[in-house]
Amino acid sequence: MFRKNSFLLFIVCILVLSLLGGCAQQPPEEAPEDQVQEAADGEKSTDVVVVGGGLAGLSAAISAADNGAKVILVEKMPFTGGSSMLSGGGLLGAETHVQEREGIVETKDDLEAYWYEQQAYSSSPEGFPDKEWVRMIIDEAPSTIKFIEDNGVEFRRPSAFYPETKDRLHFPVEGGGAGLTGPLADSAKEKGVEILLQTTATELIEKDGSVVGIKAEDKNGKTIAVNAKAVILANGGFAQNKDLMAHRVPAAQTHYSVSGKGNVGDGYKMAEALGADFYEEDWIIGLRAYAVEGSSELNGLSWTTGLYTTLEGERFVNENYPYSPLYNTLADKGIEEYFLIFDQTMEGAVTPGIEQGVVFKGESIEELAAASGMNPEKLKATIERYNALAKKGKDEDFNKEPELMVPLTEGTLYALKVKTTQMGTMGGVMTTKLMEVLNQSGQTIPGLYAVGEMANRPFYGRVYVSGSALQIAATTGRIAGAAAAK
Repeated sequence: MFRKNSFLLFIVCILVLSLLGGCAQQPPEEAPEDQVQEAADGEKSTDVVVVGGGLAGLSAAISAADNGAKVILVEKMPFTGGSSMLSGGGLLGAETHVQEREGIVETKDDLEAYWYEQQAYSSSPEGFPDKEWVRMIIDEAPSTIKFIEDNGVEFRRPSAFYPETKDRLHFPVEGGGAGLTGPLADSAKEKGVEILLQTTATELIEKDGSVVGIKAEDKNGKTIAVNAKAVILANGGFAQNKDLMAHRVPAAQTHYSVSGKGNVGDGYKMAEALGADFYEEDWIIGLRAYAVEGSSELNGLSWTTGLYTTLEGERFVNENYPYSPLYNTLADKGIEEYFLIFDQTMEGAVTPGIEQGVVFKGESIEELAAASGMNPEKLKATIERYNALAKKGKDEDFNKEPELMVPLTEGTLYALKVKTTQMGTMGGVMTTKLMEVLNQSGQTIPGLYAVGEMANRPFYGRVYVSGSALQIAATTGRIAGAAAAK
C-alpha cells in the first residue's frame, strides 16, 4: 500500500504528465497582424486549395508545395493551429529516427499490438478498427516525424503518457501542440503557401463531376471563388456543433468539448452536398473531465485516481481507467457531471476551487453531502465501502489496482465537481488510401480529398489511442498533399 507521501508524489507526476500530454491549451485571443490576410472579392486560382489550418491542413499544404503545387490555405479562425494547437502535442510512432538517436528500441509490431490492446477496453462495431488503415499509419509514422522535423519542429526525447508505458510519444521541445503548428505555419509561408485567415469555406465548386475549387467568405462578408485542380478538406469534425452531435452522437451531445471552436462540421456539409459517402457510425475522442473552462490545475486533478462518485454519491467506475474507456463509461451511463472526492492531503490543490463554486468542503461525510448536494446515506456507504476495500487490498467492485486504493482519512473532505469532457469526433467520409473522397457508389470524387478528423473513423473502435490523432492528422495530410499536387 502506498504511503501518503508516495501517493502525493504520484499525484504530482500525473498532474505534470497531464499538462504535457492531455490538457488543452488556450488559443490566442487574436492572430498576430502579420498573419492576417483578408480574401478579396472575386476569384483566385491555384493548384491546390486546403480548407483548414490545423496540423492536417498545414501538413497537406506543405506536402503539396513540396511536390511542386501552388497552394492556398483558407482558415476560418484568425489564427492557424486548429484543435491540434490545443493539444499536448504528442505524436505516436515507432522505429522513428528520433527514437533511434535516443537509443530507444520500439517496434512497429509492438505499437500495433498496443493499439489493439487499447481497443479491447470497449466494444466496437464490426470491422473497426480497420487493420489495413491502422498499419498504414504505423508504417508511415517515421516518415511523418521526419517530415515535421524537416519543417522546423525540434523533438525532445520520446516519452510515455498514461496509459502508454513505452517511449513512443514524440513531443516538440517547446509549446505543446502549438509547438507543432506554429513552425509548420511558418514553413508553409516560406514555401509560398498563401494563407487566408478569417476566411470560411462555404461550398465546393463542381464541374463535369470533378471538384474544381471552393467558394468562401471572409470576416467582412466578401465572397471569393478559389479555383483549383484539387481541394483538401482538413477542417476538422463537428464536436462544437450541438445539432450535429445530437444527430450523429446523441450520447455525447451535452458533454463539454475542448475541441477547436471551428469544429462545427463545415467539411461534413460541403462533402455531403456533393454526395460523399460517410461512415454510418460516428464516435467521440473522449477525455477525462474538466472542472472549469480554460487552463487550470483543477482540471489536472481529473487525472488523479481517488474516489469518483455520481452526483448522488455512488461510486461507478475504476478511477484508474485510461481516459478514453473512462469517457465511454460516462457516456454509456449518461453521466454528465460527477465528483472527485479528496481528503485533507489534497487541500492545497482543491481549495482554490471553493471560490469558483466547483469544490465543496465538509468536516464530515454529512457536511460534505450537505455542501455538495449528494445523498448523505449513499455517500457514507460509498466512502465506508471504498475504505474497507482499500484496507483489504482488493477492489472487489471495479478491480482498481490495490496500490491506488488509498483510504480517505478522517477529517476534512472535499468534492470537486467535474464535467464529462470530449475533445473531438471519430467519423467522416470514406476515402482511398491516398485520401481521395469516395461517393456513395464507391467511386472517387475527382479533385476532392479529406484528411485528419474529416476521415478518421477507420483507425478506431470506440477507444482513442494517445498521440494517434495528431499522427493521423499529419500523416493523412502529408499523403493527400502529395497526391493532390500530381
